[in-house]
Formats: sequence, structure tokens, C-alpha cells
Amino acid sequence: GVDGDLAVCSDLIDVSKECHMPERVPKVYACMLRRGLKLDYLRSHTLISLLSQVDELRSALTVLDLLPQSAQRCKIDTYTQLVGSCFRANLGEEAMRLIHEYLSYAPADM
Repeated sequence: GVDGDLAVCSDLIDVSKECHMPERVPKVYACMLRRGLKLDYLRSHTLISLLSQVDELRSALTVLDLLPQSAQRCKIDTYTQLVGSCFRANLGEEAMRLIHEYLSYAPADM
């Protein structure tokens, strides 16, 4: 069922992170899309970071867009990976947009 599929995908994301194998994540993400699965916000951030590491920027931004427009969206590691992926793809304007977005959600004491 859906809960089992989600658990398997979540575990695959965790294993990909722990084993430093982000190249496996795009297949997991494609499977999740086909099945309409949604992750909790912590695993969403992990998925975004891993997708960014393998320059799957469009997919990473799609996952980011699924997160609520709130402080939950604000995780420095996630935005660092995204901005790096933008620069590797020569997308400086998108990198600046992400930096501004991050700053709009970041706590004022940062």
C-alpha cells in the first residue's frame, strides 16, 4: 500500500544519504512522483539536498515548492545545496532568488 511505499522510499533516501550515494535518489524521486507519495519535511530537505548534489535542480526545486511557505522551509543546508547547484548550472539569477527566499524565512537573529 501507499504507507509501505512511502516507508520504502524514505528508507532509500536515508540509505542514499548515509552511504554517500546521491546518484540513486533521482530514481527514488521518479518512483515517488508516479505513486503520488509525499515526504515529511525533514526527508523532503534531505531529498532536496541529495537531488542538488547530482544537479537535478528542477526536481529539487519541485520538492522545495511542495514545502509550506513558512519557517519549515528555511534550512541552511538545503539552500546551500540548491544555490551550489544553480551556480554549477550557470543559473546565477535563480541562485540569487533562492538566497533572497532563504533570507525572507530565516530567523531575524541569524
